[in-house]
Amino acid sequence: MKYIAVLMSTYNGETYLKEQIDSILEQSGVKVELFIRDDGSKDGTTRIIKEYELLHKNVHWINQDCVCNLGVKESFLNTLRYAYEKCPEIEYFSFADQDDVWLSQKLQAGIAKISGSKNYKGALYYSNKIVVDEKLHEIEKEYINYYGDMLEILWKSLASGCTFVFNRRLADYVLKCNTDLNCLHDVWVYKLAKCIGSDVVFDTDRYMFYRQHSNNVCGENHLVDFSITHFWDTFKRRLKPREHVVQKTIAEIYRLAGNDICEEAEGLDKIILNYNKSLKYKLKLLFFEGIEKRSFKLRLMWMEKVLFHVL
Repeated sequence: MKYIAVLMSTYNGETYLKEQIDSILEQSGVKVELFIRDDGSKDGTTRIIKEYELLHKNVHWINQDCVCNLGVKESFLNTLRYAYEKCPEIEYFSFADQDDVWLSQKLQAGIAKISGSKNYKGALYYSNKIVVDEKLHEIEKEYINYYGDMLEILWKSLASGCTFVFNRRLADYVLKCNTDLNCLHDVWVYKLAKCIGSDVVFDTDRYMFYRQHSNNVCGENHLVDFSITHFWDTFKRRLKPREHVVQKTIAEIYRLAGNDICEEAEGLDKIILNYNKSLKYKLKLLFFEGIEKRSFKLRLMWMEKVLFHVL
């Protein structure tokens, strides 16, 4: 039976927390250790965590003596570091949100997909989700178009951390490449894994209910609006200063990962860091390998991002 650490960061999550913890503790075919870090809750969240810790030896509240707010990324990565260092026997890791519900075979299915990996740079699994409302009524089934190419790290990441299962070798790289960059933990793990050449496995199946409620608004409208008003508003917005989040993320990964960058990703940093300064690199991005596989609307969106320097 495989040994896996489930890493949870909580914040004012008392409404749905018990249901989620129960679904984690009821995972089949694996040995689960649940590590929870509270990020400064003001409701009854910490009372619930303490209750479960007293009832279950495999539930660990790791910061009950120092409850403070670190933000989502730091809270999750601190929890990963704690579990990694305290339990060297743990083979696999998984992130958990506080308000979802997992099907009993979720972790077992993820481990099965990457357990045969021989890649010394680790392995990462993620999957589709079932999107539900507050009462777990289905809203839609997620259908991710997975291409498996390097262009995926330049888009908004569709790899949700709540579906991740990754092995200890990848966890080692994640913890060594510690960054102060303001990004989400799952975005960082996914893009790092792709850049260093970890085995990345996508599963079209779904093993969790991804709960949407009034305090958890997600998703974007990916349809392209062809109206004159849309293009005028977009033009004005593009003239404003941008954060260049993708550019900064790629630069940071290359700085930290150094010689571990994989052959497929070699030179990508030069392209992404210089596309807004050089026509040569702008053209390389406009016709980046894999763009021809995307839909017409997505190609238009890509052209807009490159031309207006918003990556």
